[in-house]
Amino acid sequence: MPQPPNEVAALRERMASDAKLDRSYFALLIVAAIMASLGLEQNSAATIIGAMVVAPVMLPIRALGFGFLRFEWPLILRSLVTLAVSCVIVIAIGIVLGRFSGRADFGTEILSRTSVTFLGLGVALAGGSLAALSRVWKDSKITDSLIGVGISVALIPPLCTIGITFAYGALHDGVGAALIFLTNLVGIALAGMLVFWMTGYGARERWRAVAGLTIFVILLAGIAPVLGDTGLKARELNNVRAFVAANVTQYLPAVVSVESTTMSWATTPSEIVVTVRSTGQPSRAQVQAFNGAINRSTGLSSRLTVVAEPATTVTP
Repeated sequence: MPQPPNEVAALRERMASDAKLDRSYFALLIVAAIMASLGLEQNSAATIIGAMVVAPVMLPIRALGFGFLRFEWPLILRSLVTLAVSCVIVIAIGIVLGRFSGRADFGTEILSRTSVTFLGLGVALAGGSLAALSRVWKDSKITDSLIGVGISVALIPPLCTIGITFAYGALHDGVGAALIFLTNLVGIALAGMLVFWMTGYGARERWRAVAGLTIFVILLAGIAPVLGDTGLKARELNNVRAFVAANVTQYLPAVVSVESTTMSWATTPSEIVVTVRSTGQPSRAQVQAFNGAINRSTGLSSRLTVVAEPATTVTP
């Protein structure tokens, strides 16, 4: 059922406020970006969660969804400008803090934000729906402070990751983080549009809603193949890691522990690198047998490299 004009006007005013670049927005953005960048550099999930609580980037994305639903260009442009400025500021902070940190490698908190799957898109759609409902249901217990954690996890940390990875010249990882941000931006805005439409806040001219939704559906379709490919690679890596963890000592008896298992699909066959702690160097025959067992178990065609680091015991 369409909402009365006064309710639509009130929501439009709230959306315009969400998309506004003011000093409060800048303060929250800068603090969130610094906290998230430091948390990523320190590999501290607790610090990153703190950044999620205060991050305001969800607000202009929600406004963008409302603007495209009604095809109101002033609101669309205002939201896009706010988002563009936000991205530049957060990425710049990530670059600066990344250059100053001087770390030797990336921690798990950074690496986990360099690839995205359909599961991440599902989180964005759920978060976008909740974000829209928090504006539609004015008397609801759903508040921006409660949904901030759920949505900001997919916004500020990936932007900081772009800056940090770019600071070290890891452009491929930075592009992956950018894809996470883009995917979640599209998912949040699209879900918000659907909620606003279903609750009666669409324009009287149906073509406006259809046109706005079509734009975001096309964007989603454009990134869907990448999400599918990334998801497939994530499953392949998980299968390899599980097999390596369960069977490494059967094929490499001298191994004490597995430090890491990584894969690269840049070559054919794909490359698997397993780093282990070992009391002795594995033989070429052992690695070859282990490689064959991995391929048979996972159905892959891969080439295994084992990096064996000495396992030493020190006593007083």
